[in-house]
Amino acid sequence: MWLLAWATWIPVCGLLASQLNIQGVAFLKAVAYKPWHKSKRFSDAIECYAQNKAQTPEKLEEAVKFTYFIIDEIKQLLAAHSIFVTPEYVGSAFEGLRVRGEGGGQANIEFDVMLVWDFKEPLTIEASLLPNFVFMKSSADQDLISPDCKPLFFQGYLCPMMVTYKFLHLFRSFIENISKPQNNATITVSEHGPALQIDVKMMLRKEKKILFTIDIVPSLKLNNDEYFVPKVVRGGVHVCKDFAKKNLTWRRSFSVHEKKRLSRILKDENHVKLLKVLKGIRNQDAQMALLNSYQLKNIFLRVCHRMPDNNLWSEKYLGLRLMDLLIELEVCLRKRYLPSFFQPCVNLMADTSFRNFTRLANRFRRLIDDENAMMKLVASRC
Repeated sequence: MWLLAWATWIPVCGLLASQLNIQGVAFLKAVAYKPWHKSKRFSDAIECYAQNKAQTPEKLEEAVKFTYFIIDEIKQLLAAHSIFVTPEYVGSAFEGLRVRGEGGGQANIEFDVMLVWDFKEPLTIEASLLPNFVFMKSSADQDLISPDCKPLFFQGYLCPMMVTYKFLHLFRSFIENISKPQNNATITVSEHGPALQIDVKMMLRKEKKILFTIDIVPSLKLNNDEYFVPKVVRGGVHVCKDFAKKNLTWRRSFSVHEKKRLSRILKDENHVKLLKVLKGIRNQDAQMALLNSYQLKNIFLRVCHRMPDNNLWSEKYLGLRLMDLLIELEVCLRKRYLPSFFQPCVNLMADTSFRNFTRLANRFRRLIDDENAMMKLVASRC
């Protein structure tokens, strides 16, 4: 027997009909819950799963401490070259949302750091033909640009690749001068798209080692609260035939805004628990694993926005809220459209690598409908 939790039925859903449109994208007007979705047995299984299968990576605390240490060293070394930056620590690892098994390769811990450059040259933001992408044009005459910054400009536009290369060159020359703590760390630097990737291998006690990466993105802050990162437009869905200046684009970043919003939401441990459970479920299936952490985080933000009352995230509602997350994912997969929470015109599924959206949506639908399939997944370690 199905239970229909209509949007206007506040005791069950906690929503008003007027709340069903978020960021310009309409949600379903009704969510179908089954009796077992709100059973204590299912809630207990979710709790158990969170403890056993959605844990944070081992040695995360040591990796966090070393990341703060190395960024502080880099900040001081850059200052010695009159480059003043403010680090913004963003992403799942700093938010305590990373789970074991997340990410590919040997290093299963990745840290994201934005180095916000206090760029002294006056810049004007110029819109591009693509949503979320802009150009940075000098507001000053070419002859008035400082000699240190002039090589970073091309035809009056700040070139993202030249900024990345400047930081990469400095990092490589600095890395040998960075003092090592007693952890006997080995550090290498490489280019990783718009980011500079620092790979770290640390030897810990009893001959144990930890591998992790630090992705550092040179960033700019304009108009007091707008952040931009280097992002050259290449092939794929973003190609525009008339896009003559595609090598000069910067992408607006909402990572800092996302961090501030999540810091308020994640004060409630059940919110943290459910997002980590969602990641854990994703990590256990090879096809689901093609969904990245940022897509899941935007699904989570959408559901949280729709249900801001923390009482609806209490232990007895864990099953219902997990269903809300899975249903939201299923709907976006069937539409092949997941709007960015902060900029709905940007589809976060546009670059998704898998082809069969329907098959993956059906996998989530099976978990929503089939109690045995869901319980087998979440209760396997309980």
